[in-house]
Amino acid sequence: MLCWNIGGDVRLLRIMDHFSKSVSVGVSLFSSFWAFCILLFLSLPGAANAAFNSGCPNPVFVANLNQIAFNFTDDDCIDPNSPPLSFNGTEKALVIEVAGGAGSTIFFTHDGGGDPNVLFVQVNGTTITSTNFLTDCSSSCSITGTYNGVPFSTSYQFSGGSGVVGGGGPGPAAAFSSPTGGGQSATISTAYSDDLTVVVEDSGSTPVPGTSVTFTAPGAGASGTFLSTGTATETVTTDASGVATSSTFTANSTAGAFNVTASSSGISDQTFGLTNTVGAAATLAVSTGGGQSTAISTGFGTALTALVTDAGGNPVSGVTVNFAAPGSGASAGLSAASDVTDASGLASVTATANATAGGYNVTASSAGLTDVTFGLTNTVGAAATLAVSTGDS
Repeated sequence: MLCWNIGGDVRLLRIMDHFSKSVSVGVSLFSSFWAFCILLFLSLPGAANAAFNSGCPNPVFVANLNQIAFNFTDDDCIDPNSPPLSFNGTEKALVIEVAGGAGSTIFFTHDGGGDPNVLFVQVNGTTITSTNFLTDCSSSCSITGTYNGVPFSTSYQFSGGSGVVGGGGPGPAAAFSSPTGGGQSATISTAYSDDLTVVVEDSGSTPVPGTSVTFTAPGAGASGTFLSTGTATETVTTDASGVATSSTFTANSTAGAFNVTASSSGISDQTFGLTNTVGAAATLAVSTGGGQSTAISTGFGTALTALVTDAGGNPVSGVTVNFAAPGSGASAGLSAASDVTDASGLASVTATANATAGGYNVTASSAGLTDVTFGLTNTVGAAATLAVSTGDS
């Protein structure tokens, strides 16, 4: 035998078909406590499609201990206040019980043993069993699950003496979904073309509006700033569709890949992979090889290496750098007239002093950039010849 105890103020609720049914409430006063029981007897399981399309009675609600139930086996709604013909106790059902006028609600499942189909129910992400689960549904609770492999979802709200099934808004924020804007790239110091967006959902995948979401980019290295704050972080609120949208995000001056993280209380973080790409070549500089000296007709010990960077100081690859030594006097022979910068922005040649001693410059140049020079010195070699200079008779 399955029994419900009813007492206190009475509230009349009307449940429409399926989980999208609304519940309206009327109030009258009962001065006495009364109880009734529903006799249980064996019957075969019904269609088991969990559609609740066979119509619902008008269940009577009270402030405390009042119940409604969803009969998954017979695809029907149950009003414990008048013995329902469609329910004999052998079915599987989800029971919702009012635990307080402020929204406290108890959920539990009933299994009469006559239905072999599997029922799985979660409320606000918590799995419901035959043990009472007490929670606050004043702001709405999300109800999700599967019956016989068929998914279902709805919400329930009881606040201020009114109850709503399939209404009252979504349940608490439980997860991020449908992120967009990741995988983009932008040149340093320029704006990314697409804003970052993510949807906040309850445990039943219903969008949750009015939720605060914080977008955070790294505090150092490759990163950027949000237009709304001018910093690497901003907090936005989800719109009516549960979507959180960042303001325009602009790359900083450091090239590289990084993640922007979306976070919200009680939800696992969502990341967006972004990349700041190198800008155009802006500066040509001496990296190594300047200030060397070597004896005439010998090679300099360090290669002449030039560095090409963009406006943010990031190395630029693929840039042609030309090298030129003086055409006469002290000079050097170069291994090549030009070189192309590598991934580190470096281009280099080796130099060999000619037979003339003295100081000079080797010039490095690249289109659109200011030339740089490597100061070199050819020193006198070891004594090699003794000859008469004057006085020979």
